[in-house]
Amino acid sequence: MRLCSPSFMSTYMEYTRIQEAPEDFHFACGLALLSLATHGARYLDFEHFKVFPNLYTLLLAKTADCRKGGATGIALGIAEEARLIDQDSMSEKITEAALWRQGEENVEKYGNSTIFIFADELSVALSKHEAYSGLVPFLTRFYESRRGIYSKKTISGDRVVLTNPFIVTLLATTPTDFTALIPFSASGTGFAPRLLIIYQDEPKEKITYPKAPI
Repeated sequence: MRLCSPSFMSTYMEYTRIQEAPEDFHFACGLALLSLATHGARYLDFEHFKVFPNLYTLLLAKTADCRKGGATGIALGIAEEARLIDQDSMSEKITEAALWRQGEENVEKYGNSTIFIFADELSVALSKHEAYSGLVPFLTRFYESRRGIYSKKTISGDRVVLTNPFIVTLLATTPTDFTALIPFSASGTGFAPRLLIIYQDEPKEKITYPKAPI
């Protein structure tokens, strides 16, 4: 086994140091990329169950305060350039139907239904109705990355199929919009404990003329 030196995370943190988002945001984005890179092919085996590194990551900060869009944008660019995900399979609007389609289309590429849910402003990509009726139930159902074949009948009468679904999210929004979209998140039950929520209220120092790391 070849070990990378320095590690991916240390390299990623060096690469992002010139961007004004807090280091915790960049660290979370780096972990999301590592999670996505496995495509569900790596896990910890605990005999009776397996733990997969599918991270449901959510960056939380007030609008423009902590440059959360900049942090997520860097991660998305790397994911696309490294071909960790096919952007053509992703939809600008987050709907349950779009996620099923993405999972079905990605089986041929990755050997399973890898699904990447990205939104640098969640309130734009997700409606309150879809959050209740589609996204939250979908993510809760497949959180444990259960192996198997799952099918669903579409409105048109066709069937879409997920094969060993593996889901990674990288989302960003404000505390106000998050509460409006998913008000029961504060209860600490159900869907909320499955989220890796990173909240920040201050950016790093302002970098007027950033210089790319060598």
